[in-house]
Amino acid sequence: DATIYPHEGASFTISTDADSYPSPNLTVLKVANNIDGGYGRAYAGVDPATGDDATGVVSETLATAQANKFATIAGAAAGIVTFNTSNYSRSNAAGGVIVLEDDTYDVENLNGIATSADCPLVIRSNGPSSRANVIYRDNGNTTQNRFADHVRLENMTLQRNANSTIFIDSFATGDDTDHIKVLDRCTLALTAGNTQGQ
Repeated sequence: DATIYPHEGASFTISTDADSYPSPNLTVLKVANNIDGGYGRAYAGVDPATGDDATGVVSETLATAQANKFATIAGAAAGIVTFNTSNYSRSNAAGGVIVLEDDTYDVENLNGIATSADCPLVIRSNGPSSRANVIYRDNGNTTQNRFADHVRLENMTLQRNANSTIFIDSFATGDDTDHIKVLDRCTLALTAGNTQGQ
């Protein structure tokens, strides 16, 4: 038996308080240990103003990817799948990093982009200084089931557009890790200029 002391929330004892295995509070911790670098990394830059989905380049180096950007997030994600298929023999976007230039982005349909529980698809800004300048929002309509299964959003502002609702999910149906979303250092905003925390 064990007593768990989480970073947030009350402690609980497995034998008396935990749900039966597997559950959100009693499950396997999955770790991808890429010690030899063999899993590979794929970068894709996105800039709606200057990028082009037809000529965007996915690369193992960030500088090369940022010199040849895509126009859309969906175009970059599809490019990562193609790159991974050719270079790592895996037909998914796992290990991919999409770097967004400062701009406002409407949520695009990534539901058809395959990912892997081994490593999520990361969508991020250029860093903490760009968090307020990269706005990721819905298109003004209630949005659901438009994400790939394993996605990490990092260093950006998530914003509701008008009176719509955003569900950051993939229609998960159980307590499993097949539909994981991570928000890392993101600011939440109901509307423009109305931040809710990070």
